[in-house]
Amino acid sequence: GVIFHNTPIEIRYLAFALPWVALAIAPALPRPLLALWLGLGALASFGLMASPLTMQPQGRAAHLAAAWPGAVVALPFGNDGVGVPGPFIAAAPDAMRLLLLRPGDLPPPGAVRVAIRADDASRAVSAGMGCAALVCGP
Repeated sequence: GVIFHNTPIEIRYLAFALPWVALAIAPALPRPLLALWLGLGALASFGLMASPLTMQPQGRAAHLAAAWPGAVVALPFGNDGVGVPGPFIAAAPDAMRLLLLRPGDLPPPGAVRVAIRADDASRAVSAGMGCAALVCGP
């Protein structure tokens, strides 16, 4: 993550496995340590749900881009084509027309430009769009 200015997606799988690891070793833990572990886990889960730092801007961007129905929406490819477009596509209306841009690509004239800066590739594409906001209309 430090090298590529991005969080490796594998951390997500580690996070999904931690509750099962906790259940497996819970019988061997003393009660106070188990209570501390469960309390910290609950606090961490609440922090992930409530903190704006963990929320992806792609869902909000999809709702903003939907204000231009029928327009082509230019979106950075970023995060190997999964981390940036995936949440955007999941939140976008089914009829939305998308164009994924790689670094060096320019959005077509009249496209709705979505500037998401999640990793180096998406930052490069977003900078080339000339869009200072999260979503810029045609």
